[in-house]
Amino acid sequence: MGIGELLRRHRSRFPDGQIARSLVVTWYPAAAFATAAAYTAWHNLAALIPAVSVVLSGFIYRGRPGRSAS
Repeated sequence: MGIGELLRRHRSRFPDGQIARSLVVTWYPAAAFATAAAYTAWHNLAALIPAVSVVLSGFIYRGRPGRSAS
């Protein structure tokens, strides 16, 4: 099913001015929510990078003489 078929189905369900209203009511909030979720997930991942590097450095330096993991 192509984009043209989707638009035809959408237009048949929402005649004339209702198309814009249906976009505002359904698609825009969904897009805003998805964008906010992706933004939050990305920044949570970025916040984990320093913690992961500290844990990994503890494993790397463990057992080497003259070095401490702290």
